[in-house]
Amino acid sequence: MGELSTLKYLKYGVPQGSILGPLLFLIYINDLPNCLQHSTARMFADDTNITVSGKLIKDAEVAVNADLNNIREWILSTRLSLNIVKTEYLLIGSRHNINT
Repeated sequence: MGELSTLKYLKYGVPQGSILGPLLFLIYINDLPNCLQHSTARMFADDTNITVSGKLIKDAEVAVNADLNNIREWILSTRLSLNIVKTEYLLIGSRHNINT
């Protein structure tokens, strides 16, 4: 006890391992849903998912791709990064709708 950590300067982002880190991260990403035009964002801790629905698969595909581009721009502007390895998508629908 009584030892000091080494001083680190951060230009961007949130310090990891700090007491305030989780709260600062939530504040930092709080405006992510504002960049979405077609999707609904659901965020919990450091996980985010977006949901798009539509009658035609093509319309949903266009909408989600537009919002993925918006997220890309938001990530660049906030200087955050996205772990592509942990990024997935899920298509839900009837066989008839998915195959058309």
